[in-house]
Amino acid sequence: MIEGANDTMKKSTEIVFLSHYKPCASGYADYVFHLVNSLAELRPEHGFMVLGCSCVMRYADAKINAKIEKKNVLINRIFKKNSLSSLAKIINFLAKSRVENLYIHYPLELFTGFILAPVLNLILPLLFLPLLLTKGIRLIVDLDSIHKPYQGGLKERAFLLLQLLTLKLLQSVGAVIVCRNIVAWKLLTSMGFSEKLTRYIPHGTPCNVPIAQDRANEIRTRLGLSEGPVISYWGYISRYKGINYLIRAIKYVIGEYPNVKLVIAGDYFNPLDKYKPKKHRYLPYLRDLVRSLELEDKVIFVTRHLTEDEVDSLIASSDIVVLPYITKNLSASGVLARVMSHGKPVVVTDCGWFIGYVLNGVNGIVVPQGDERALAEAILRLLRDPQLRSKLMENMRRMANGFKWSNVTRRWLKIFEECKGRDRRDAR
Repeated sequence: MIEGANDTMKKSTEIVFLSHYKPCASGYADYVFHLVNSLAELRPEHGFMVLGCSCVMRYADAKINAKIEKKNVLINRIFKKNSLSSLAKIINFLAKSRVENLYIHYPLELFTGFILAPVLNLILPLLFLPLLLTKGIRLIVDLDSIHKPYQGGLKERAFLLLQLLTLKLLQSVGAVIVCRNIVAWKLLTSMGFSEKLTRYIPHGTPCNVPIAQDRANEIRTRLGLSEGPVISYWGYISRYKGINYLIRAIKYVIGEYPNVKLVIAGDYFNPLDKYKPKKHRYLPYLRDLVRSLELEDKVIFVTRHLTEDEVDSLIASSDIVVLPYITKNLSASGVLARVMSHGKPVVVTDCGWFIGYVLNGVNGIVVPQGDERALAEAILRLLRDPQLRSKLMENMRRMANGFKWSNVTRRWLKIFEECKGRDRRDAR
C-alpha cells in the first residue's frame, strides 16, 4: 500500500488521478490540479488521490494544499520516467485498494528516450484492463490529443490506428473517453465510438480574472516595454509552437509600428534537443534568428516557468496574444483558455488545437500554419482597427463564460457519478 493512502481511501467516493506530467511546465498537469481543486471544493466528503511524478510534485503540493484541506486530497510521488517498477507499483496499489474511478491522461508518455517509447505509451492503458475486469474499477480516459486522419505519413497513420484500437478495447469494457477538443469528439463518434461512452468537456478557464491595470503596467516596466503595442506569446517554447514564424512576422510589423515589442514567455521544452548540437537546438535557433533579423531591441525572451499571477499580468499587459502553432494533432489549449478569460484579441493558426474555439473575425483571427506574412497581416489588421479589437474582446469574454471551471467541474463530476452507478456490462 502506498504510504498515507488509508485515510483518503475511507472516503465515500475514491477517484484516483494518474498523471506524470510536470505541473511546472505542462498545461496537462495544470489542468489535472485545477480539476482536483474544483472537485474537492464541490465534494469535500469525497476522497481524491493524485499519483504524480516523484521529481516535480513539490509544485503540486503547494498548488493544491494552499487552496483545499489535505483531508480529502492525497498526493503521492510515485512516477519515475522510463520506470516499469513505478508502473507495477501503481497497478499493485490499485489492485489492493478500494478505488472506484481511475482517471488517466492518454497518451501517458511515461516512456521517453528510446525507439519503442511512442508505441508503449499508446498501448500503456491496456495494462489496466485486468483491473477493470476483476475489480470493477471504472476507467475515465482524458484524451489529450489525437492525430488528424488522412494527414501525415505512414508513421503518423500507423500511430493513429494503434491509438484508435487501444481506445476501442478500453471502451469495450466500459471505459469512458473524454475529449477536450470538440473536433476530436466528433471524429471518434463518427468512427463508431459509443456516444454514451464518448464525451466532450471543454478546457476549463478562470473567468473574470481580477487584474488591476497597475499590475499590467508593472510588468511592462519590469520588462522595459515602451508605450507602444505589446504582442505576446506565452506557453512552451517548443518547435511545434511555431514561434520562429512569429519572430519573422514582427519584422514586417515594425515597418508600420516601429515601437512594437514582442514578448516570448514560457518554459523551454524540447526533450530531443539534448541529443542535438547546441546550434541545432530550438531556443538558440530562435535567439540567432532574432539577431539575424536585427530585432534584439524588439523581442524579449522570458525563458522560465511563470506563476499564475505572472501569466495573468503578462496577458493583461499585452495588446494582442499570438499562438502560431504548427501541428497536425487535435488537442485542447490551456493557453487559449487562459487568454479567453481575459478577453484579449488573439491571432491563432488553423491547427486542430483552435478549431471550434476561435472563429475568424468573430472572436479572433485565424491564419494558415507556417505563414509569417499572414501572421503579420493579422497583427497589423488588429493594430489598425481598435473597433475590431473591441468586438473580438467582447465575443471572447462571452465565450469564456461557458468554460468556467465551476461549469467544467460539474460536467466531470457527473461523469464520475454516472460511472459509480453503472455496471460495466450495461455500459456497452
